[in-house]
Amino acid sequence: MNMKQKLTYMLIGCLFTMSGYVLSIIINPLTQGEAQDEKIAVFDKITCKKLEIVNDYGKTAAELSSSPGGYGLLKTYNNEGKLSTKLDIWGMVVFNDEGQSVAALGEAFDGGGFLRIDNHEGGSLAKLDSFLGVGGLTIYNDEGESVATLGQSLSGGGVLQFYNKEGKQLVVISSLEGRPNDGLINIYNHRGEWRSFSAEGVSRME
Repeated sequence: MNMKQKLTYMLIGCLFTMSGYVLSIIINPLTQGEAQDEKIAVFDKITCKKLEIVNDYGKTAAELSSSPGGYGLLKTYNNEGKLSTKLDIWGMVVFNDEGQSVAALGEAFDGGGFLRIDNHEGGSLAKLDSFLGVGGLTIYNDEGESVATLGQSLSGGGVLQFYNKEGKQLVVISSLEGRPNDGLINIYNHRGEWRSFSAEGVSRME
């Protein structure tokens, strides 16, 4: 084989190599695009009992299902797979990393709404809700006893009440009954004795 033939064969080999390289550049994006397109699906309707979504680490990120009672239930999880929120017909509950509820939003007993804030152990700290069509705010101590309430008085004005850790009433600030434009302050001692302060003066009961 002379030099000319060797060069011819080398040239043909180079042409085959270049052709294969060019074809791979053209074909690979097409096959990758087809593979990506295969991951995309459009449905008009999906019927199932439970739908689970996972993150890139295989952990459950969200669940949509039917509860044992037959109503809808939505749960979301953090990146470690721990429950973060739960939403159903009763409302929404938010959980911390220890699995304790730290907040809740839903429907009150009278058909109105309520918002509850909990501590890291699941004990209530504050609650804003409606009762018989009237709004109210309650503050709790570490033992779950209400220590302050804010709401509406019988005369339609505002009323603010303070309690000790045992739930005994200490101070009441409200509008004067029958005279909504006049203020009233009732102060109680540990024996249940109280004094009232109003525009009319000071009264005392033992």
